[in-house]
Amino acid sequence: MTKEQRILAEEALSRFTSIMNYNPSNPTGYKTPQTLLEIKRGDKTVFNHSILVEMRNGKIETKHPLFEILHNVKDILLTEAYDTFSEFMSKLKTDTMSVQNSNNVVRRVFMNFMKRQPQHWKLIDPDEYLRCIQQFSYQKPQSGAYEDYWVPRIMDWAANAKDNVAQLAANSYLTSGPSLDPRATNSKGELTLNRLWFDLSGDKKIPLKKDEEYFVAKEKYFNKTYWNPFTSYIGTNFGDSEDGSGAYETDSPLDGLFNVVAEFDKNYSDFKKMLVTLDRLKNSCHGRGGFGHIFMRGGNEACSRISNFK
Repeated sequence: MTKEQRILAEEALSRFTSIMNYNPSNPTGYKTPQTLLEIKRGDKTVFNHSILVEMRNGKIETKHPLFEILHNVKDILLTEAYDTFSEFMSKLKTDTMSVQNSNNVVRRVFMNFMKRQPQHWKLIDPDEYLRCIQQFSYQKPQSGAYEDYWVPRIMDWAANAKDNVAQLAANSYLTSGPSLDPRATNSKGELTLNRLWFDLSGDKKIPLKKDEEYFVAKEKYFNKTYWNPFTSYIGTNFGDSEDGSGAYETDSPLDGLFNVVAEFDKNYSDFKKMLVTLDRLKNSCHGRGGFGHIFMRGGNEACSRISNFK
């Protein structure tokens, strides 16, 4: 390891040891460290999207200088949970090469749009979900059959919720661009939203730079051919929802939802913690833009009914 690498790694370690517990659902006063991961001292990795965003560019290499400074990081990081979350994030990559992969979720959404195959949301039955919460709140399991009934359902709910979050993210990227800002440009001065659609469609009529010839006419073509039909296809609009109906869910920040997915992966072997995380996702969908319809049958009304349960 070079002297520069060691200094950087020591600075990272200094930041790690000063970080307090992070609650993804209540980030007030939390300052995101400029590091790849966050560790609770002497405990275990706190997975969250802000820290693990670089997973989009691949896993942390096992020879990373950090491992030489803090040896137990390797044992903490190189886990099934890390691998699972990394796989989830990698399927949402939006670079030119990644969107050519048939496993890429953004490409899958794009292809379904081109075929006009309706989107499918894997929704939870609110009555069954409420019954699950009630039984875990007030009853103690009397036999193995009790857990045999609910554990598979909780696991299925979590898996389906992850698929829904991935589809929502793909919708967002195709509506607003990879950075959720349709005005953003890359290092080449290309509009990242247009570049994404160009890479997916191969349509050379899509303009990439604002200063290119006939940009206005090409942009109108892009909007008419792709962007407007897509927003109609997913049933959303770009802008703020006036009635609070959640019709504009693609404007919602994704970090909090990715945090929940990371919690699913971290707690996969503990179904009770998975249920707590499911409830956090319900609250997140219901409270941030009102898009409970991507989580539960009956949408925001069903989420409200469960939230009012005491």
